[in-house]
Amino acid sequence: MDRETRWIEPASLLDALADGVYATDTRRRIVYWNRAAERITGYRAEEVIGRSCFGGLLAHVDKDGRRLCGRETCPLQRAISTGQPSRRPLIIFARKKSGVRLPTQVSVAPLRDPAGHVVGGVEVFRDSTGLLDDLERAAAIQRHAVRLDLPQDPRVSFAARATPLDFVGGDFHHVDRLDADRYALLIADVTGHGVAAALYTMQLRMLWEELRASWADPAALLAAMSERLRSVLQRAEDFATALAGVVDLGARTFSFASAGHPPPLWLSADGPGAVLAAEGVPLGLFAGTRYHAQTQALDAGDRLLLCSDVAIEQSDAQGRELGPEGLLALLQELRYDGSAASLALLEQRLLVYSGAIRLDDDLTLVAARFS
Repeated sequence: MDRETRWIEPASLLDALADGVYATDTRRRIVYWNRAAERITGYRAEEVIGRSCFGGLLAHVDKDGRRLCGRETCPLQRAISTGQPSRRPLIIFARKKSGVRLPTQVSVAPLRDPAGHVVGGVEVFRDSTGLLDDLERAAAIQRHAVRLDLPQDPRVSFAARATPLDFVGGDFHHVDRLDADRYALLIADVTGHGVAAALYTMQLRMLWEELRASWADPAALLAAMSERLRSVLQRAEDFATALAGVVDLGARTFSFASAGHPPPLWLSADGPGAVLAAEGVPLGLFAGTRYHAQTQALDAGDRLLLCSDVAIEQSDAQGRELGPEGLLALLQELRYDGSAASLALLEQRLLVYSGAIRLDDDLTLVAARFS
């Protein structure tokens, strides 16, 4: 080191950052608190050193108001216990010394000693008030644009659950009545997440309405959507997967076509189930893409589940991916009944399986039960 840099200490570097930084031991007792953390939260270092970060100090909650200070829900604790850093910043609300709730973007990582053992964790955070204002407005606009009023019919009950990773998401789903006996369904997932993906979902909603005449033919609908999206998607790596279907209560069938989307899952009234595998190229990739529909017979008590890819791509602590067959087994274990409550329970079980605080992509589930 030369004379000009010899004096630089790691603590001085951290104090020079505009982002707040604090470190804890494995019991989440704070051992370091930089100057930006003081400025952002209002707590001085001498007020927090030695205190537990979960003991009512910052009182973190997520965007949905869920408390994040438990051992299973705290991002920092997860980094310490798993030895893995966060993959991307999380939007978390912290409580300042004044009591005001502050939106922050947070990244966490484990701290290791020279031997490689985890001895604590570090959290980096920044004030995201301006970003949050924009995201909340964007979320309100998206909710209005893709609002779904599920049809009411004594012969079939529909349920849906959508949990975006961020305030806005890149998934789209819809259920509409075709006629007295038929319902058209669509679930789609744009690559990525966040604002850019959310803008594409607005386009999907417009295409859904524009192509109303093709609702009854899932294969033709996907082909038409793919052609339209080719002129909209901006980059070669931008595309959308989708699954379109028609529930025909008169014929007692579910006809569907897939554009690279996770397969629908079918469970019969007497217990057995199946992954209804279907192949197809994602939307917007190639000109002249054609799709093929197939049909599943339905009976009273049968249930269907359509999902976005995050539901089958979860891996457990040993790195084993759940996959469609694993998701089907999980539905059978949960005695999935196609209700909104069963979808909420399924989301919780996916979190347990992954060991994560939040799934790492937008989750959309669409269910149908036939009576």
